[in-house]
Amino acid sequence: MGFKLYIQSGLTLLALTIATVQSQSTPAPHLYFENPIVDHTSADPYIYLHTDGFYYYVISMDDGITVLKNDILTNWRDPVASRKVYSVPQGNANLWAPEIHHINGEWYIYFTMGTGPIPTQRMWVIQALNSSDPLGNYTDATRYGELIKKYFISYR
Repeated sequence: MGFKLYIQSGLTLLALTIATVQSQSTPAPHLYFENPIVDHTSADPYIYLHTDGFYYYVISMDDGITVLKNDILTNWRDPVASRKVYSVPQGNANLWAPEIHHINGEWYIYFTMGTGPIPTQRMWVIQALNSSDPLGNYTDATRYGELIKKYFISYR
């Protein structure tokens, strides 16, 4: 029995040694995620494929809304064009979840924005002044559903 215990102990020690050597030679996995298609962060991104063959990526960043235009979906580091089309007005805050839509030949961006603390979030909409240019100038924001007195984070 002593010899069998000696062999089992030796095999266990050998297995532990191999495992230790392997763990030291294997590189540690990344402890963070690196986005493969875009360098910035923005909650609730929205991408729309238009009939012109371009993708329109609308995001909230830098206290406003930026529209990016690209011919491929998998790389937004160098888009064909981009422009900040809306800035949060004084007295408003917490602009979230913009979505761009082309409805009846017109460009609209729907988003939520508050006039104070978080429970004041309501739906807003802006419309492109030039119906053929989603990266152009937009109207001032209009509250969507003015009579609806409920908290919104999405227009759906």
